[in-house]
Amino acid sequence: MVIFKKANDNQIERLVEISKAAFDTDIEVGASEIGGPPDYDCMKWHRQMCKNGNLYVLMKDEAIVGGAIIFEDEKDADIAYVGRIFVDPLQYCKGYGKEIMRQIEGMDTRKHIFRLETPVWNRRTNSFYPKCGYKEMYRDEESVYYQKVLG
Repeated sequence: MVIFKKANDNQIERLVEISKAAFDTDIEVGASEIGGPPDYDCMKWHRQMCKNGNLYVLMKDEAIVGGAIIFEDEKDADIAYVGRIFVDPLQYCKGYGKEIMRQIEGMDTRKHIFRLETPVWNRRTNSFYPKCGYKEMYRDEESVYYQKVLG
């Protein structure tokens, strides 16, 4: 059984391990060096995201297979921002990324617009998000900005 829910303190260490492992694989899909988004490997930052209610975990049976950071728009209750999603590289190509996106989109019925950004160079994510129904809004030199409108 797959469960997607807000993370708790006991899950943070494993989520950071998965975040680091997942984003470090970006070197294989266009990154110029190993690394990830700001604080992708930082316990303190993930702990704060958990405390704020922005850190989520995807579990398959008892195992943590991925996570997400989600933010609500401060001015518009219809909008949510997918700050990042990450899946354990040992679990790639098993549908967990798509499952995370489905869960995010279904968790709050007030949210009808989902937005995110991803690096221009990332071949994996720039292929993945359109497959999930996200449309490119615009891009700049560094990022591609996507949106999905439900209903």
